[in-house]
Amino acid sequence: MPNRDLGVAALVQRLRDRPDFRRHPLRAIWRRTWWRVRWRLTRRPWLIAWHEGLRIALPKGGPAALVYYQGFSEPDTADLLRALLQPGMVLADVGAHFGEYTLLGARRVGDTGEVHAFEPDPRVHDALVENVRLNRLERVVIRPWAVSDAEGEVELRLAAEPALSALAVASSPLSPGQRVHRVRAVTLDGYVAARRLDVVKIDVEGAEMRVLRGAQRLLQRAPAEAPVLIFECAAHNYARFGYSPADVFRLLRRSGYLVWRYDPSRGLWPQEEEPAPGVTVNLVAAKDPGRLPFPARVR
Repeated sequence: MPNRDLGVAALVQRLRDRPDFRRHPLRAIWRRTWWRVRWRLTRRPWLIAWHEGLRIALPKGGPAALVYYQGFSEPDTADLLRALLQPGMVLADVGAHFGEYTLLGARRVGDTGEVHAFEPDPRVHDALVENVRLNRLERVVIRPWAVSDAEGEVELRLAAEPALSALAVASSPLSPGQRVHRVRAVTLDGYVAARRLDVVKIDVEGAEMRVLRGAQRLLQRAPAEAPVLIFECAAHNYARFGYSPADVFRLLRRSGYLVWRYDPSRGLWPQEEEPAPGVTVNLVAAKDPGRLPFPARVR
């Protein structure tokens, strides 16, 4: 019984930490209840009216549930993209999943911009294609490819929860519930070549360093041309691939980048230390703080 009580207490605390619960507790509880009931009635994606006149079909899964509960799976990432992206810009969405940030990015860059969405998991790739089609977003290019540090074919480990699928680590055994899917891999350097790229969002479950190593020429561009990066940082995910957040920070700083953590109440603060173990954060990196939409402190 004590262990069960602790589990319930932790669940209640997690719920209290959610922005939608802090705003409207009863509505937050109702939405979570209805989400679960709805998936017992049907397995079809849930089409809802969304932000900025968009519609989005939500598949079953953790990130989609968060979109239904609170508007975005990661509200801070949405805030950053909304503020960063302007008409005519080019966004690369690496790890696009079912298209949450692809759709938002496409709406922000408009008919004169471009979004390049990379999603190798075939289960959510189909949902991504459908969401782009639903909204008639003609400036979105969808690639069913992984982005890594070398071109060729790689092994993708498909998890039961698609948001947790990731590139395979050499010689690592399959985890329970995982299966293997072989996909084409490209590098950002090879894909972009000399073309413009303004913002890169990276969420690849620990393989962020591989993406950055495959973008060395891109990262060496002049401050006015080098892309702003939004990337997931989680020491426990990075460790599976044999590196740490400090390794990522060193790579970026050697290329002239500064790294910040976004706080909605304080703006952008320098990220000088590794996040605490078990903590996942989204960080921002840029060469020129003047390109960022929020006040960015520099130490």
